[in-house]
Amino acid sequence: MITKYNSAFLTLTCIALLRDSWKLSTMITRARNQFTQLIAVTFPELKTFFTSSVSTVVPVSLVAAYPTPALLAEAPEEKVRQVLWKAGGYQHARRVAELQALAGDSSGLLPDPGRVWRLEWLTDFLLTNFRHHATLDKHLKELVE
Repeated sequence: MITKYNSAFLTLTCIALLRDSWKLSTMITRARNQFTQLIAVTFPELKTFFTSSVSTVVPVSLVAAYPTPALLAEAPEEKVRQVLWKAGGYQHARRVAELQALAGDSSGLLPDPGRVWRLEWLTDFLLTNFRHHATLDKHLKELVE
């Protein structure tokens, strides 16, 4: 039985979760923009493989596993395929040879220590917060229903 106190509590909880979702979305958007700019410098060809965005879960997972084009080009094809498959990039997992060819001919700059740290931090931040945002959205949906 929902009383007026329970109803008020649920309303306030929903408002707080909506605010948290909005703030988290803003932080993720900023990090995705920074990640896109960093990839444009270190591995610009990635944009031709992931045509919609290089800052979604699949490309970020790929870069987390293989932070430089050289590492990606040298990796066993099956390992790269597993990374893409695990991240949900099923269509991209079928085109690993094409991706590794792009990585082998990359015109990107070698990452200096600052870029390496930034890339590692951004991939960790994005992957963690993609999961948190999905969980938060799930809780909001449950409360509303």
